[in-house]
Amino acid sequence: MEVLMREMRLMIARTEPYTLIIDYIDTDTALDHHFDILTDTELEQVIHRKVETLYHPTSTIKMAPLAEGGVVDPYLPVHGIPNLRIADASIVPNIVGYETAGLTIAIGKKAADVIKQSLQ
Repeated sequence: MEVLMREMRLMIARTEPYTLIIDYIDTDTALDHHFDILTDTELEQVIHRKVETLYHPTSTIKMAPLAEGGVVDPYLPVHGIPNLRIADASIVPNIVGYETAGLTIAIGKKAADVIKQSLQ
C-alpha cells in the first residue's frame, strides 16, 4: 500500500522535463484526481476502490525444473507430487502480452492428452 501511495503522489508528468513538453490545455481535467493533495486515508480509499490489474494473471506456478523455481514439469505434475497436475495459465513461465483464453485451452488440451496417455 505504501508503495502505491508514494507512486500515485509522485505524478512524474508534473515534473520537468515533462512539464515542458506536455500540452496541459488538451488535458481533460476530469482525469486529474489530485492524488498529490489527498490525505493518506483518502488515497488509500481511492486505491482500494480503483486499483486493478491490466493483465490476465498468470505465471504463479511456472513450468520449469525445480532447480529453476519451477512447480510443474512439461507433463504437468507438481514436482514431488506425482498424482497432482496443474493445467491452467498459472504454469506459463512468464506473463503473456495477449488474451490468455487460447493459451489456457491449449494447456487443457495438453493436460487431456497427457492424462489419456498415462491411462493407456
